[in-house]
Amino acid sequence: MKIWLLQPVEEYEDDIFTYDCAYGFVIRAESEEQARQIANANGGNESTDTDKKISHPWLDPEYSYCEILTAKGKAGIVLKITGRMDRFIANVCRKC
Repeated sequence: MKIWLLQPVEEYEDDIFTYDCAYGFVIRAESEEQARQIANANGGNESTDTDKKISHPWLDPEYSYCEILTAKGKAGIVLKITGRMDRFIANVCRKC
């Protein structure tokens, strides 16, 4: 199993990820495809609102990142969660 980090692509964040949405996931899965399926199944309105131009963004690499988290790299923050309890914002050091 691997640990995957899924986050929205910033340029689409305001259009897709609005009220009652998941803003990111850390998921244990064998593959990226499985991690994306788990995120999609556990998302909020972004995964279920079919009236939007873009539905199921967790399944599409154009609208969401899906990266393996490893212990390798220099010391630093891997995941920082800020904001209210009803909004999840993850800031990740991608170059660490």
